[in-house]
Amino acid sequence: MTGLGSMEKVSKLFGKYKQGLFAVVVMPIVFYPGFTYSQPTRYANIVEGVKDCVVSLVAMKSANSADQSDAAISNTFARGTGMTLSDNGYIVTNNHIVTDADRYFVEVRNGFVYEAEFVGGDAITDLAVIKIENNNLSTCEFDDSNAELEIGQFVLGIGSPFSLTGSVAEGIISYLDRPMAVLGEYTDYVLYIQTDMITNPGNSGGALIDLQGRIIGMNSATVLSNSGASSGISFAIPSRTISRISRQLIRDGYSEKGYIGLQVSSLPQTEGQIQGLGLQQRRGALVSGVELNSPAYKAGIREGDIVVTVNREVAEDEHKFRNLIGELEGGDSARLSLIRAGTYFSVEVPVEGRLINPPN
Repeated sequence: MTGLGSMEKVSKLFGKYKQGLFAVVVMPIVFYPGFTYSQPTRYANIVEGVKDCVVSLVAMKSANSADQSDAAISNTFARGTGMTLSDNGYIVTNNHIVTDADRYFVEVRNGFVYEAEFVGGDAITDLAVIKIENNNLSTCEFDDSNAELEIGQFVLGIGSPFSLTGSVAEGIISYLDRPMAVLGEYTDYVLYIQTDMITNPGNSGGALIDLQGRIIGMNSATVLSNSGASSGISFAIPSRTISRISRQLIRDGYSEKGYIGLQVSSLPQTEGQIQGLGLQQRRGALVSGVELNSPAYKAGIREGDIVVTVNREVAEDEHKFRNLIGELEGGDSARLSLIRAGTYFSVEVPVEGRLINPPN
């Protein structure tokens, strides 16, 4: 291909931000009377168990000319991080890093660089899988439950900000199940883990780890301040979403989301309205529409019903409901608990699969 340069030039891209001068400001540590800091001050053992499965990557776009200069290459690449899914070369990263690129290079922990091939991507969940020819990779272990996560717990991040590979950061979980608009709309196929971690360009695709050394998510987005610096508001894709989508991408090259034919909205906000619906607390998703002859319609669900649980997991609000349904695949079954006019009932709804980003 033209406009890409040699592997030596690719190596320059990995090392471009590893050199130079950095200003270091030493801040005093202040201990306040009566304050007990119970978190461990050494994270070395936690990081040691994860760092080898986190890789650095560069995605490049072919130039339209035969220009092989460093400047031409530098204007057509994106940096990021990835995590190994298996010992035979599969790597998961953010789709926004590799989208529109046509060559991909991965630097593993020992410093070797491999060219990768694109396996599949999903713009809605912002996940993609690439593959390198290496059968001796350390494999990341994802904690798919995410059930024990709590707001306020300490977490660590490993990534490659500004190509500084293997960089470790610390923070806490600020919020769970945070909905965000993707491609201009709230799809709720991902409900993010929000942290106060400082993340920078290149951190995307990196590991979010709890203090038991479990990978609980992928650092993927941050809110920038007016100056363009990280604001300490960052978002990670939960690991159970990573595992589900990456399996589909490896198997099919694309992903599908569950569909039953319901439109839902938020519940009323006043206590009187909630009690009038037969609820004790404001928890659930209000059915605002049912597609004719859809699986939900055939199961007997109607407008005005309130969905309380999906497969025994509480649908806290409309965002959580859409997330729980979207996580299912065609052929699965969704057991819904609902309320109609103050009376609880349950239905079993067959799930259809919808291709959100089908291959071209």
